[in-house]
Amino acid sequence: MLHTIYYGHPELAFLFLGLLPLVALFVWESIQRQKAILLFPVMGEFRSKILHRTKRALALLAWIFLCCALIQPRGNPRYPEDKKTEALQLQDSDPEIRSMITRRLAHDIVFLLDVSASMEVTDMRTGQSRLDYAKEVIDELVEQLRGENAGIFAFTSELSAVSPPTVDYLFLRLMLRQVGINEGDIAGTDLLEALDATREKFFSQTSNKYKTLVVLTDGGDTQLELSKGEERERILQAILGRIADAEKYKLQVFTIGLGTASGDIIPGVEFEGKAVQSSLDEELLKRLSDTGNGRYFFANQYSAMGIADALAREIQNRQLLLEESEEEIELDMSALSNREPIFDEYFQYPLSLAIISILLSLLIPSTKRRMEMST
Repeated sequence: MLHTIYYGHPELAFLFLGLLPLVALFVWESIQRQKAILLFPVMGEFRSKILHRTKRALALLAWIFLCCALIQPRGNPRYPEDKKTEALQLQDSDPEIRSMITRRLAHDIVFLLDVSASMEVTDMRTGQSRLDYAKEVIDELVEQLRGENAGIFAFTSELSAVSPPTVDYLFLRLMLRQVGINEGDIAGTDLLEALDATREKFFSQTSNKYKTLVVLTDGGDTQLELSKGEERERILQAILGRIADAEKYKLQVFTIGLGTASGDIIPGVEFEGKAVQSSLDEELLKRLSDTGNGRYFFANQYSAMGIADALAREIQNRQLLLEESEEEIELDMSALSNREPIFDEYFQYPLSLAIISILLSLLIPSTKRRMEMST
């Protein structure tokens, strides 16, 4: 999910096991108290089971909240504004400062994300816009990657890089959050141009790496929508031709269709004074995935996690270790050390609850008489 919680000291999670001896101690104490009451019934007149159990429950809650505070929950990761450009540049390491060769899986994954105005239509099963749903799918899949290079490119009538291929998944997800409609302030939709630019950047040369292209769109294309008959088929064949040699480049293409066949009105878009409606074009996306030896997903039939899980399985089946591909991929470790994100700290919330629980446990009287005296 886009709102993931991170932990500063997850290794301290073992402290939660302290609940077990605490519970055992409280149970033993309760048994001993019952035995004492049987021997001295008068003690029962001054004891309240409800008060006693409430105090013990508060003590256990205090321990849980304290452990939560110690592992330092945090969220909303982001790079400082002055570091964002630097972080992008660090994706292409300077050979002079490369200090370590690391093993990666020889598999490149590129997400081609439609950010045209039609992606703002809210006709997804969850009530989300098409774009928000697509971003959730990407986020869920990136969370499951284990060393593959992944990059995100947004397209309207032109292609723009959201994040170049990287193994810095946190950076990738941070950049994904910032993607909006008409990224780059360019309207329209040109899938042919997007595939042309992606091909040049991503699979213009053969290599031993496997490549996966994930296209997330409603299938709308300005040129296709304005064309009919032979002209439409010519444009369609041109689009399919960009991935016709997918097998040669070890490329697999998956398409995710966003929206519905009935469609809905595009917010804030009019043509000749009338609202414009956008619907899902499955024909194009199915033919793309068939040509690219992949699979088509109709997004409204799956949850975002379901699509991500299915894609992750496909990717894992194509994994190839670096040494098997006979390629050397170098990673600038010194550069990575300069890309520490900043977080919003949340430890103060469980810490406050722990303190409140302790205070309540101390303030609640332990006997009926003390309770009566306090009133």
